Amino acid sequence: MFGIEVAPRGRSGGLMLLWEKSQVVQIRSYSDDYIDAEIQGEDGNGKWRFTDFYCNPEVTRRKASWERLVRLSQDSSLPWMCAGDFNEVLFQHEKTGCARPGWQIRDFRNALQQSNFSDIGYEGQTFTWWNRREHPSTVRARLDRACANVRWQMQFPNSRVEHLPLIHSDHCPLLIRFLPNPYVKPEQQKRRFRFEAMWLRSPRCEEVIRSGWGEVQARDPNHTVWEKVRNCRVALLQWEKVDFGNMKRRIKQTEDRIALKQQGLFDDETNREVRILKRQLEEYKSNENMMWQQRSKTEWLCERDRNTKFFHATASSRKKQNEIRRIKDVNGNWCKDKHEIQMFFWDIFATSSPVVVRRAGYLKTC
Repeated sequence: MFGIEVAPRGRSGGLMLLWEKSQVVQIRSYSDDYIDAEIQGEDGNGKWRFTDFYCNPEVTRRKASWERLVRLSQDSSLPWMCAGDFNEVLFQHEKTGCARPGWQIRDFRNALQQSNFSDIGYEGQTFTWWNRREHPSTVRARLDRACANVRWQMQFPNSRVEHLPLIHSDHCPLLIRFLPNPYVKPEQQKRRFRFEAMWLRSPRCEEVIRSGWGEVQARDPNHTVWEKVRNCRVALLQWEKVDFGNMKRRIKQTEDRIALKQQGLFDDETNREVRILKRQLEEYKSNENMMWQQRSKTEWLCERDRNTKFFHATASSRKKQNEIRRIKDVNGNWCKDKHEIQMFFWDIFATSSPVVVRRAGYLKTC
């Protein structure tokens, strides 16, 4: 077992990151309130980044923590997940007792937005911290969470965060389960050249082709056409990386901003900002939609079913919500074993006269 520890400050703080000997982990940097690491993925998945974060519990010093988080986001473009004790909530309903000052919540949201983060959700109880006082002085809040950028969520679409019971600490442990994307290939095949229809939308396309075609001055006429075509291919691919590569990054950034804003309170100003971002996103996505149409043998792609990362991220989220991950049996015990859950429903449909209404009462929202 390997690891790194950051000593606590008095009775608060303190960080520790541990990993198995078989894992390849590189510590990028650390301080009193974070440990930043780069992890080599397994089963053909590339590197990704994990940050163990602790936000300063003193309100007057919290701004410095948010600024540090934003600076960390600028250090790398890897798929990134950040988890820990943020000592803040994103919404008023994530806290019981007295209301949280609005400006504190806004500062937290702004920090996540600038870092291109979105909350990846949770299973189990809502609150991760309590003040250990009896009713009516009890205060509970969701101060601990895991956030990730879109690239990490696309690489690990089956990720789950579980809030474990509060036992020894006033904070509950977070158990993060994730599986890599089963569709990621261990080795990328050599790219097949396609002349993209979306290139024709740009006035520079003809200029790039003319330039590539005119560079060849071969003496052998048998090689002239072949070399001209090859030069055009190279010129088009280089041009695509510059112009359309930037477009893809703008799509990602805009999607992150929309997703984060839609998690917040929808006032008039937020609605206006979301509408502007959506118009920008529609403009950016038009070329990508044309690319997918070109690859489809049938015209299945339509305006309401666009094949983009944002659509897939939303669909993956809905898929996770539609799963039955645990049931309560007739004895009142929770069961998480997949085989036993399957047998539960098998018994219902295999019985000649199943008491579906009575047994369905054991299904709970997980």
